[in-house]
Formats: sequence, C-alpha cells, structure tokens
Amino acid sequence: MAITQAIPSQAFEVIRNRIGEIIANEFTAQKVITPTWVQPTVWVERYYAFDSETQLPAVNVTFSGGSYLNETIVRSQAEYIYNINVSTASPSTSTANGDKLALLQMQKIVGMIRAILMNPIYVKLGYANNAGIVISRRIESIRIGDKKDIQDALSDVVGQIVLVVNAIETTELGTGVEVQMVNSHVTLDESEQGLFFNAEI
Repeated sequence: MAITQAIPSQAFEVIRNRIGEIIANEFTAQKVITPTWVQPTVWVERYYAFDSETQLPAVNVTFSGGSYLNETIVRSQAEYIYNINVSTASPSTSTANGDKLALLQMQKIVGMIRAILMNPIYVKLGYANNAGIVISRRIESIRIGDKKDIQDALSDVVGQIVLVVNAIETTELGTGVEVQMVNSHVTLDESEQGLFFNAEI
C-alpha cells in the first residue's frame, strides 16, 4: 500500500514562508510611508553569505526545529522555532563609525520586525481564526551579534529574533484553504542563492 495523493507542504513550511511574507509586505508599506528608508531584502532559508557591499541590509527567515504534543491519528499540536536574522553593514563617515551605524540600523530593523509580528493583527500570522493552522506566536528572544567581530573597513553586524509559533500539524491529505494576505505587495521569487520576497511598490 502507498499514499495515492500528493503530500502537501507541511505547516512548518507554510508558516516559515508566511513569516517572510508578512515582514516583506510590511516593509514595503513602510517604504511608502518613509521613502528615504533603506528597505531590506527578505530571504527564506538563504544559505550563502551576504555580500556586505551590495546585498545588505537583509533579513533571512529560517526554520530551526520544533516539538510535538497532544498527538492524535491525524494531527499534532506543534511548537515551531524560527530564526529571523537581520544583517546590516555600513562604512564609517566623517561623523560616525561604521560599527555604530550598522548596529543602529540593525537594531532599528529588529525592532520593526518585533513590532510587526507582535501587532494584534498577526496573532495568528494573518490566518483566520478558523483556518486551523496557527494557534499563537511569541518572540522568545532577541540576540545581538558579538561586537568584537566587527571589521573596520565595512562594518557588518547580525541580530536575531527567535520566534516561537504554536501550530496544528496534520497528516490529512485534504486540500487546505489559503488565507490571502490583505493588500500583499510581495512575491516569493527564486535565485541561485535562495528564495527571496520581491517587493512590488
């Protein structure tokens, strides 16, 4: 005996992409509000290192792992962990060191992401209450990279948000209903270096 239907994307995959979509979409909206703001590119599961001169600032959403409880034959309650890494870089100027500028920009972006994901409209990451995918989300921690590793020529730094999502994972092969993001202006595109969200302003 074998499974006779295509196995759909699992909830942890769908949620990972949704997190990236939310961040990219809200960043696009912020760019409209503040045109001078430097909008980061949002990636999903990017493996390659960023080019400090041409590819920063950038955000990379990765799935870290999860645990299960309250399992039944067809579904489990899951706790999934996602790392949202924020990378920035800046040269020194006549008035400020590059390390300070990069750190301030990185912390600003980290703060914006925290504010976005913890906004009440994203309690279930944009899914309807009856969608049966996300139960809740919380930010577990914010981590800042070691400042001793900053280089003088072009200072690049990394900050990380650890997001925990409580979700329902199912083994049923029925067709799920995707809840469309309101006013979404981003598409998930693919490059040789990974998946990224392409902002359409």
